[in-house]
Amino acid sequence: MSQINQRFLEGYRQSKTVVALLGVKESIDQKANDPQYTPSGTVYFCFDASSYPKEHFESHDVKFRDSRSLIGYLNLHDSKIIAQARSIVDWNLRHKYDSGSGKLNYSCWAGWKLCCSSVFDNQDQPSHSWKGVQNYHYPRTDPVVIMAVLSPDRSAILLGRNKRYAGGMYSCLAGFVEVGETFEEAVAREVHEEACVRVLDVKYFASQPWPYPSSLMTGFYAIADVNSNYEISRTDLDGELEDARWFTREDVEEMVKRSPISLGDKPPDNVPFVPNKHAIAGELIRNWLATFEKKSAI
Repeated sequence: MSQINQRFLEGYRQSKTVVALLGVKESIDQKANDPQYTPSGTVYFCFDASSYPKEHFESHDVKFRDSRSLIGYLNLHDSKIIAQARSIVDWNLRHKYDSGSGKLNYSCWAGWKLCCSSVFDNQDQPSHSWKGVQNYHYPRTDPVVIMAVLSPDRSAILLGRNKRYAGGMYSCLAGFVEVGETFEEAVAREVHEEACVRVLDVKYFASQPWPYPSSLMTGFYAIADVNSNYEISRTDLDGELEDARWFTREDVEEMVKRSPISLGDKPPDNVPFVPNKHAIAGELIRNWLATFEKKSAI
């Protein structure tokens, strides 16, 4: 067998169940500059169990939970592992076929790379086969902007209610970044599309992976344009929100008190609340309450 096919088949795997290597949590005593260094520690894998009956895994004290419902209960380390696992499993499941040839993809690189099966069409002629379609696919990340829009004097915040939100939840406005667009431009466009409000002075805050299925949330603050009619918002431009309104600090402080510990917990219907602190929207809102006074500048 040729060297090319040997290298490829080392990573070849075809299975009805997605299995992927997440990585190795090394000991803090490991020293990479040690000449005898060999990575060692706890190895993490993930696999897709959706095709198996839950009864195979559950017991009287172990139950399946949707990963989103666990936000707020897991520590940071476990949350990162689950986020990574959910994204990589979902990506493998969604890309079973090559978009160029329509043939099955094959998993390699321990689940982190997909290759079109056309590579196997001419195994006896490796030099010819590597001139074929040869499409490779890698896990994708979709950038999303999420923004806390403040009134010009920073005394109020614009929050919206999506039609899909549970109970009476209001959150920061958000949307996907479009092709050829900067993050700042995406913030301004999304706020205008969703609430018909013009904004200025867009400032970055923080980011958060959101593996549902593959988003990276980038958080911003933006200030409503004092020269526009910002007090009046409307949600009929794109129809994504059923309501958008300005809330005072006193309003939001009460809404924070009603925040659920996890997305799996549902407060009473029609009682306004905001996301918990483990979602970047909740962090943006709480940071505004704690940091931005009326005279402060971003």
